[in-house]
Amino acid sequence: MLNILFTPNAWEDIQELEKEDKKLYQKAKKMITESARDPLNRSGKAEKLKGKNFEGCYSKRIDKKHRIIYKFNEGELIILACFGHYD
Repeated sequence: MLNILFTPNAWEDIQELEKEDKKLYQKAKKMITESARDPLNRSGKAEKLKGKNFEGCYSKRIDKKHRIIYKFNEGELIILACFGHYD
């Protein structure tokens, strides 16, 4: 299992999600844990992001409005964002 790290912005995101919607927060936590076990698993439909700023990044939808954006390397799952997307 990969170690889970949050960027400062992603940590703020997950706290905001917890305040806004406990059910979505729980779903996001589960998706993050599953991603730490297998970053490319089909839970949440992992999607490789395109563009220079997103090289090596993937996303998974929490719901229509929110998604988790992450990248991983040897031993680490780095959460970049997990609140909002279509604001």
